[in-house]
Amino acid sequence: LASIGAAGTLVWLFRKLGLEKESALASERYLFHALESIDTGIELYDKSGRLVFANSGFKNLFPRVASQLAATPDREALHARLASFGYIDPAHGLDGQNDGTSTGRREAFITETRLLDDRVIRTLERPIAEGGLVVLRTDVTEERRREKSIIASRDILARQTHELIR
Repeated sequence: LASIGAAGTLVWLFRKLGLEKESALASERYLFHALESIDTGIELYDKSGRLVFANSGFKNLFPRVASQLAATPDREALHARLASFGYIDPAHGLDGQNDGTSTGRREAFITETRLLDDRVIRTLERPIAEGGLVVLRTDVTEERRREKSIIASRDILARQTHELIR
């Protein structure tokens, strides 16, 4: 979710730095480098559901698929590749669904998926006003492990406290 704030910050920076006055190519290049600098995985799909961009954050999450992204025409094909490389269960897809048609959604939504390698990926999908979809993926595995550890510690403390009271 922090990446959404980062995107707003980028827009502000563009205006602040006067990039809207520069050539479209320079602005595109600047935006590309900004998106590449974000650790969160970013996928962009056009109106027809075609994958048009995946940043290095996405490629770092799924390195065995990174070299094949150019040959991945859409979301369904991406999920098939991720399944073929053993990242996801093909019956559930990457987002806990297997429809490959999220570009028709009107609202943003968040899911978490446990990959076959035991990593937990949080996915935020948000429709683009002009059509298409932006997908942000973050590895939250360590966050979930810390939560489990805190819960286990709390349970131990509760049991010990209960034993002391008796």
